[in-house]
Amino acid sequence: GGRAGAGKFRVDARIVDGVVKFQPDWPAAEHLDADIRFEADGFTIDGRGQLAGVAIESLSAGIPRFGHAQLRVDAMSAGDAGEAGKLLAMLRASPLQKAYGEVMDNLQVSGAARADFHLLLPFHHEGNPVHAMHGSVMLADASMREKRWDLAFDKVNGRVQYDGNGFIADKLQVLHDGVAGVLSLRAGPCSCSRSRLKS
Repeated sequence: GGRAGAGKFRVDARIVDGVVKFQPDWPAAEHLDADIRFEADGFTIDGRGQLAGVAIESLSAGIPRFGHAQLRVDAMSAGDAGEAGKLLAMLRASPLQKAYGEVMDNLQVSGAARADFHLLLPFHHEGNPVHAMHGSVMLADASMREKRWDLAFDKVNGRVQYDGNGFIADKLQVLHDGVAGVLSLRAGPCSCSRSRLKS
């Protein structure tokens, strides 16, 4: 049991049309409408907003304990029509652009897409902490163009995964010149299939 008279610290607040930058080299979360709770020695944020123009229908972030601080962020896009191009623009505004800018600059994507984003960012140095980031984009009947090789694909369906080392699209279902086919893309040593955030 706790000490007699010991209380519990908790403050609830609301963010309206706010801006929060979780990591210096990634775009800020904007137009954020969220509930924020400071409880004991941690905090949580739950709400919705935009990330580089992409509508985020669900955003959850927090640090469970400031004494062993590690920030966790989980976000899910709304999956609106026309979102594929905005998601590519978001990745161009991320650290991936520095390493894989030539690949992304020559890609054009349009159509519907739904994405998720996950980040674990330690602020402590105990036990060799791991900084982890990964996410995925689900394409639905999207269109894709590769300008260098003058390639065009329609009805693109499937999952693109990315992490801090690159991205991979394995076995996308596509149409090329009206013929159904399978397309796989990769840039960098992405370990996306093994990416899992562990607290």
